Amino acid sequence: MTCWAWRSTPIPKITALRESFDLETSTLFQRAAAEFLGRGMLEPHLVRLREVNRNRSGALLEALEQHLTGLATWTQPEGGLFVWVTLPEAVDTWEMFEAAVEGKVACISGAAFAVHGNYRNTMRLNFSNLQLEAIQVDIARLAEVIRGHC
Repeated sequence: MTCWAWRSTPIPKITALRESFDLETSTLFQRAAAEFLGRGMLEPHLVRLREVNRNRSGALLEALEQHLTGLATWTQPEGGLFVWVTLPEAVDTWEMFEAAVEGKVACISGAAFAVHGNYRNTMRLNFSNLQLEAIQVDIARLAEVIRGHC
């Protein structure tokens, strides 16, 4: 699973960083995108991605059911690339982050998506970059980290 966290970066800094990414796209990438679209490759690519992500989502939900039942609740995605997990109120996912990294698994704390930093007992799991074979192992590792913080 991927690791990413910003603990308390002020909004203006985030905005400036994002704007710097949007200022200019290289002409090489623009030409590559134009070629990709011009050859009609987008729709077949999207069909393939939908299937891959549907399989990954299903595997993640199965792993959550197996390893986190009774310990957490989670959303059932109807679209998108994420599952939102809610842990007991006493679990702080910011505090859990370092232990998760040491356990070779990490997730984004829900507090990273909250204006006032609440939702500290939640996390967002991305399944778009996971290999099917690794999902069970990763969620088992995450469950061990969570149990250590309950």
